[in-house]
Amino acid sequence: MHRFLFASGLLAALLVISTGSHAAVEGFRDHYVSEVDGQIWTLHLEKNRTFSSMVTAKLQLGGADRRYLLFGGNNNRQIEGSYKPFRSSTLTAQDQPFTLRRLSKDSVHLRLKNQPDFPASGVVFTADTTLTAVDNALIGIWATEPKLGGHTENPYLGEQWQIHFRADGLLCEDTVETDKRKPQAPSDPCDAATPSQWKSEDNRVMMLSDKDWQYKFTYRIMGGRLVVSYPDGMRRVANPRP
Repeated sequence: MHRFLFASGLLAALLVISTGSHAAVEGFRDHYVSEVDGQIWTLHLEKNRTFSSMVTAKLQLGGADRRYLLFGGNNNRQIEGSYKPFRSSTLTAQDQPFTLRRLSKDSVHLRLKNQPDFPASGVVFTADTTLTAVDNALIGIWATEPKLGGHTENPYLGEQWQIHFRADGLLCEDTVETDKRKPQAPSDPCDAATPSQWKSEDNRVMMLSDKDWQYKFTYRIMGGRLVVSYPDGMRRVANPRP
């Protein structure tokens, strides 16, 4: 109990941790994955810059709506502390405990107490780089509203961006010309564009390019719509297509 109250008192330090910092946690890898019921669960560990004995971790159970923040102390082969839903604003003494035990150089065993989405016996995560995680909340075709005004000869013509996230880890995106006066037949961007391999990491979509994963954009799903933000500041809002 004292450990969890201590974690609560360190909330201010937790909130200022740099998300870009992935300093190695002694005895552990930075990134682990596990395949559970056809989904890829991910676990990211970060060393606390302010308190060297403390560790934070981000756990994602498939979709972005099932994300948790873990905060605890590292005792060489085991990390113990409290976890909470990622969107919660505070750590409290009532937050549930977790244990993360190192099994080998490349594997760990995670147990969360009182979490119905998580097996009571715990889950083994590995540093298997061949497994890639896709956010199931993205699966399907998304399209923006046609953007009009680009054709002086015909003001009814516009462009529509479409993107198809496939469950097999492939992605296609395409921009099509539309006519506002005519009903648009549904189309699949994969009919015109070459698929690329994709994965999701902490609300970022990464795409495989020349055997390296490249950051493509950051995303949020808000009010049932996909909001995409690119590194150059461009933003797109797309709706799901039946």
